[in-house]
Amino acid sequence: MQRQISSIEQEMNYLTRLRHRNLVKYYSMKYYFEEDVLKVFILKEFVYGSNCSSLFLSPNVKVDLDQLKYIAKGTLIALDYLHRNNVVHKDIRDSCIYLSDAGHIKISNYSIHRRLYDLFSRTHSNYSKKTDIFKFGGLLLSLLQGNVISDSNMEVPTWIQPDLYDFLTRKSSSMEL
Repeated sequence: MQRQISSIEQEMNYLTRLRHRNLVKYYSMKYYFEEDVLKVFILKEFVYGSNCSSLFLSPNVKVDLDQLKYIAKGTLIALDYLHRNNVVHKDIRDSCIYLSDAGHIKISNYSIHRRLYDLFSRTHSNYSKKTDIFKFGGLLLSLLQGNVISDSNMEVPTWIQPDLYDFLTRKSSSMEL
């Protein structure tokens, strides 16, 4: 366990150096053992605003196309920055995409959160840049349909705008997880 914690500390040290307007900034991580239980605290930037999960508070409320494009663009810019810096988000979902009060899209919970979850749940999955893009497609589909959809139920509806349909089907058909 100590070796894994050291590896996570090194990763966190790297992540604290990343700076981008579409990323929630990591500041530090502290951990300690209490009665053989590892407790981890991560200090990160506070975002005034709400995350995309708030868009699902009213059942079947769909995001309009302009808002979807805005969310998609901000998310893709942040993912591009992460991927160019060899960081895989590992868990793109509605709760980690923020719409700040200033109008910025910010991504949080990248990399380290999923790694800690896997450590504590004693699971391990292979994550890649392709996984991020696949999950990004699922997020877009969820926003389009007005409800959260699972990875196994990601059918692209035929009623959406043709260029968006082509984008989503091209991306999802070429993905191998």
